Amino acid sequence: MFDYRRILTCYDGTAEMTAALHHATSLGKSLAAELHVLVVIDTAAMVASTLGMPSEGAYLNIEHAARETLRRGLDLAEERGMDAHGHIAIGNIADNVQHYAQALHADFVVLGHRRRSAFARIWHGPAPHQTLIGRCGASAVITVTV
Repeated sequence: MFDYRRILTCYDGTAEMTAALHHATSLGKSLAAELHVLVVIDTAAMVASTLGMPSEGAYLNIEHAARETLRRGLDLAEERGMDAHGHIAIGNIADNVQHYAQALHADFVVLGHRRRSAFARIWHGPAPHQTLIGRCGASAVITVTV
């Protein structure tokens, strides 16, 4: 019998990640597993939104928004009957998901995904979940498409 103990999901409040969180809570309840919710402050987006150099005030606003996003994710998990552990990271999303999946020894990584046009795939490159499939080691990567 398999013993699945830990599920990691990334949350940012979007429809894709909300669907992933719903799936992760359902999976967690059925497997009696720990649920970990990760919010990542994407440094590339942070630098772009602050015109290259975030001030202390801008950084505090971004940090506050990340904490609020995490609180909403944890509340959503609790509403669905699942206690979850919350984590906030700064940096590249794929790198942080890989790091937390390995550090937590996650059995499943559940991510949201929205289909992109061919042009968007060429312009933006591969989606984070595509790069994570080979990087998360023993974790199974589950994508929830919206």
